[in-house]
Amino acid sequence: MSNEQPILEVTGVVVAFGAVVAVNQVSVTVPRGVVCGLIGPNGSGKTTFLGAISRFVPVQGGSIAFEGVDITKSPPYKVSAAGMSRTFQAMHLLDRMTVRENVMAGVDFRLAPRTLVRSWLDVRHALKSQRAAAKLADQALERVGMSGYGDVSPAELPYGMQRRVEIARALAVGPKLLLLDEPVAGMNDEERREISQLVRELRGEGLTQILVEHDLATIHRVCDMAYVLNFGEVIAQGTPAEVVDLPAVREAYLGHASLADSGEFAFPAAVSAEPAEPGHGDDSSKGVNSDAATARP
Repeated sequence: MSNEQPILEVTGVVVAFGAVVAVNQVSVTVPRGVVCGLIGPNGSGKTTFLGAISRFVPVQGGSIAFEGVDITKSPPYKVSAAGMSRTFQAMHLLDRMTVRENVMAGVDFRLAPRTLVRSWLDVRHALKSQRAAAKLADQALERVGMSGYGDVSPAELPYGMQRRVEIARALAVGPKLLLLDEPVAGMNDEERREISQLVRELRGEGLTQILVEHDLATIHRVCDMAYVLNFGEVIAQGTPAEVVDLPAVREAYLGHASLADSGEFAFPAAVSAEPAEPGHGDDSSKGVNSDAATARP
């Protein structure tokens, strides 16, 4: 295992909404340069946990360290400025703005700490900042395969391309850690493969990613490691291939682990039909614990 400091260390995080504990003592460590999957059945706490990491959701216990810095009490804008960006489960695009302007909304935030005061005092500088934001937005759109769509409205685009716009907006801020909340939800098979390819390419460029996803074939296709949540707790961790073989994981998804032995549990076969790229998932090269996956008793 590499001695390099993980990009994210979450220790014993608790999130509660009144008497309901949505995330219970969850600990996650994400090495640099990997794609980490966060999976589990509906209502398992995945999106809430992502909100806690990005500081959109308050935590009642535990700690969150990003690049070795404690961000547990930091506001979202400071976390974003430090290099963490995310997409959301629900679409957050404004139809009254162009695709480029939607992406620029994130870029302007990136430029604000350096230019806001000067922009108040210097109109020319404000215009220069806008041009810089537009350039960064166009670069991000090109990166997700949407060069030439900057002037159209998001409402004119199919669902899969709207998702790409959201990813472009998250990439435009130049993140060190990208959080993707169900990026292929509602897509057809071809669109899912295209987004999976994009995630792999970003990983190849060194971008660390956390992927919340229900589509387990996508998790297997792109992830180096995976954590499984159920009822707000981590019940398994390891490679995607390891965790899906665990009785605790099968039971979480199906309700009865015995279904796997009855021949009714088809997921392992479905996943094996979508093999990862050659060498993908070699944990030793990325500092991921390659020991057997662990499950909660």
